[in-house]
Amino acid sequence: MNFDIRLVTANELQDFTKKLHELVLSTIELPNEALYKYNEIWNEQTLKSSLNDLVLIVAKVDDHIIGVLLGTRAEAGVGTIIWVLVDKQIQKGGIGSKMLKLAFNEYLKRGAHKVKLTVPSKDTVHFYEKNDMLVEGYFQNHWYNCDFWQMGRILK
Repeated sequence: MNFDIRLVTANELQDFTKKLHELVLSTIELPNEALYKYNEIWNEQTLKSSLNDLVLIVAKVDDHIIGVLLGTRAEAGVGTIIWVLVDKQIQKGGIGSKMLKLAFNEYLKRGAHKVKLTVPSKDTVHFYEKNDMLVEGYFQNHWYNCDFWQMGRILK
């Protein structure tokens, strides 16, 4: 499968947001309260107003969005990735890893020395470990009474 992975343009923001919301609801295992809250926070207006600061990456096949990555601007040299999401039926095909690699490069270009994220699933921890991220902490009964793992990677 040939796919195009790149930074989101302003013209794609509406479609990106729609797909982001769809993937949050269909791929993340958290309480519905959390999923709807995250979709409320990461709305099109919020993304549009911070478009130049955020790291927004899209994966497409034939102009159809199959994956998204949302990262915040780097603070004090540390970028935070909020979501790396890929359609369930095509996960494990390397798309998430390629989006993540582009995000690492983009953060490095923007002056970051590290990237971090949190994940709510031990299975997801393994994906990030395969992409050279390390577990830096474990938060039991954390946000929305769920367990989370803190992951990080020093950029070079």
